[in-house]
Amino acid sequence: MENALVSVVVPTYNRESTIVRSINSILEQTYQNLECIIVDDGSSDHTKDVVSQIEDSRVRYIKLNQNRGPSVARNVGIRESRGDYIAFNDSDDLWLPDKLEIQMAKLEAEAEAGMIYCSYLYRKDGKEYQVPSEKCTQEELEGEIFASLWDSNKIGTPTILIKKECIKSCGAFSENLHSLEDWEFVLRISRKYKISYVNKILVHTHYSPKGVNEQYELQVEAIWQIMNQYQQVKGNDPQMVRLLLHKLALISEEDRIAYWEEILVPSVIASKMDFRLILTYVREQNKAQKINSTFARMADLDKLTRFISTNIDLENEKFAIYGAGNIGIFLARLLDTLQIHYEYVIDRAGGLKEGFHIVKPCMVGDDISKVIVTIAAAADGMVDLQLPAGVKMINIFDIILQKVDRTGATTGNERGVVCSP
Repeated sequence: MENALVSVVVPTYNRESTIVRSINSILEQTYQNLECIIVDDGSSDHTKDVVSQIEDSRVRYIKLNQNRGPSVARNVGIRESRGDYIAFNDSDDLWLPDKLEIQMAKLEAEAEAGMIYCSYLYRKDGKEYQVPSEKCTQEELEGEIFASLWDSNKIGTPTILIKKECIKSCGAFSENLHSLEDWEFVLRISRKYKISYVNKILVHTHYSPKGVNEQYELQVEAIWQIMNQYQQVKGNDPQMVRLLLHKLALISEEDRIAYWEEILVPSVIASKMDFRLILTYVREQNKAQKINSTFARMADLDKLTRFISTNIDLENEKFAIYGAGNIGIFLARLLDTLQIHYEYVIDRAGGLKEGFHIVKPCMVGDDISKVIVTIAAAADGMVDLQLPAGVKMINIFDIILQKVDRTGATTGNERGVVCSP
């Protein structure tokens, strides 16, 4: 395999400022027998000019007449490839020098594997994250991992090295999807082939503002298509329903209602989903709306201050935040802004997140009298946090039930503390 040609496909669109750096990270690989196929997806900037300045015979440039999206661009590159192995990079991401060498060696050692991927470093807003998470088990990361990938995509496209025969057998990227096409691609491959994994960061990726990952309407459409495509395999999986409704909660109310009435409800009826799944739709939709309303209430610092003072005696009670998810961290930052002192953030995972030291529940001291619960399950009023006896729990989602009289004064929370151990 040391003589095998690897075809590296790089789709690009208006990335003249980053494309050269990406290409150089490919050309500087310790594994040298490669070709780099740049597929320009209808760029209107100077991408062609900057690529033409690269003097390396391994670089091939293809320009599409109009912007067709990353699936089409990658598929064009696959069709034009000459190698028996295909890899991908994005025009703003970087490979580490030994990426291909390590992957080719491991793929040779594991003949049954059809595809191999590695960890990558993801940068966003000055923070760095490793994907997949170090919390994932080996069984979740390699071998027959369709079920694991169905739960969450752990494979970044720039980390992939795949045998071309696998693509011929399973098909290339779906050109009907305009978002999450990378997820659907690896799902399809994983149903037929074993997948290998290198537990080492070999790729650095970057967050792109206003990229396709923030176009939630496209994500909703893609999730619905994936659900229908795999209905025979996974049925109408409640987890996918929850993901779909989470994305629905992020689009405009007008579009959300239209999607619900024109697509979801008719499809639920037509597919004869059982009653439990319909309840899941409704429950998750209500939860998504409650989460959105909670975020909005919390962002109003006057409302948040009244909610805290109504439920906690700040002079005599010590309290903590339970949950290090988006809501918990958001609440922690707001309380810091308001200079309202809380002891710490509690989460079963522990560790360090976004600059916050996270304490596990078993480390909660007897001096804590109350915790503000921010985990999503609390939106349904169901929490079992296994905290010390006597610690009372305040549900952050009850902030949307907070009553305010005509003078603007808080009259109390309708439900107050949702539960106690």
